[in-house]
Amino acid sequence: EFLDRRPQRGSEEFGVRQGRREDEIAHVVKPRGEFRREVWFTGGMPQLLAVLASLILGILALLHTALVFGAPFGRLTWGGKHRVLPAGLRVASAFAVLGCIGSSIVMLSHVGLLSLVHGVWLVVTSWAVCAYFAIGTVRNAISKSKSERTTMSVVNLVLAVCALVVALSEYRDGPVSGESVTVAQ
Repeated sequence: EFLDRRPQRGSEEFGVRQGRREDEIAHVVKPRGEFRREVWFTGGMPQLLAVLASLILGILALLHTALVFGAPFGRLTWGGKHRVLPAGLRVASAFAVLGCIGSSIVMLSHVGLLSLVHGVWLVVTSWAVCAYFAIGTVRNAISKSKSERTTMSVVNLVLAVCALVVALSEYRDGPVSGESVTVAQ
């Protein structure tokens, strides 16, 4: 008899009992076998991938900063022709550092972890970042430099996938605070 009176998971009574209002129950998970857009493009997945991409972009920014100051890692970038970059490519690496920082800001803003970019501008730049990394994947995959093909094409592919999930996710205006917990029925 006691089991019959317990609230069922996903019911309004269960949500209220757990301290959640009815309007905070985010969505119902679809049955197995159907594409689960909720899993990939809502909730914490876009945020996780935006943070992952930002970490990778931070490492790339450090690499390009080292290249600006003459580090011998030039084979990984800019076609792989130079071990130490000439002056012109050092300037390009300085701009690449700015691009890495800008891409991180766009992705983190799109998922609501930063609030530096807003509105239509943010949506457009999110898709531009996604396209840039997709093109970069192809560009690095056909490079004459083996080092660039094997490392940077994979890095760009990971960044392109992260940027795609972020661009497809719901745009959040402002930092995320106290999001509701998703309850499955």
